[in-house]
Amino acid sequence: MDKLAITKLLLSRIGGHVANQGYPLFALAVVHAWEQPDCRITAMETYRWVAKEAGGNPTQVSRAIARVTEDIWLYGNLTPLARFYGSRRLIDKPTPKELIHLIAWYLCQRVSIHALREEGDNTPIV
Repeated sequence: MDKLAITKLLLSRIGGHVANQGYPLFALAVVHAWEQPDCRITAMETYRWVAKEAGGNPTQVSRAIARVTEDIWLYGNLTPLARFYGSRRLIDKPTPKELIHLIAWYLCQRVSIHALREEGDNTPIV
């Protein structure tokens, strides 16, 4: 399964109204962040990249991603999202950049763990 498919699967589990047309753009943004060292991104760079990949402009992408962030926060399944944050409590809605980074970081960590286990390395992950 490729990164985009994994991201879309995760978003379908945490999203609210996943038929919203902004979800594919959000998934592309997560994949872009996932491919960066330490999942570090700048919002405008990410919006430009997504706009180029999806065809559109960065302003439209920014707005669509902000709507998805709002949708996940208001209507999504926050239980897995809380697990992504670990010991931090979810009190305030994350910014789109924070949510993209969080999901990308979570996926990066999970896929790395599964890859190690598939290779036979059963070293405990602390």
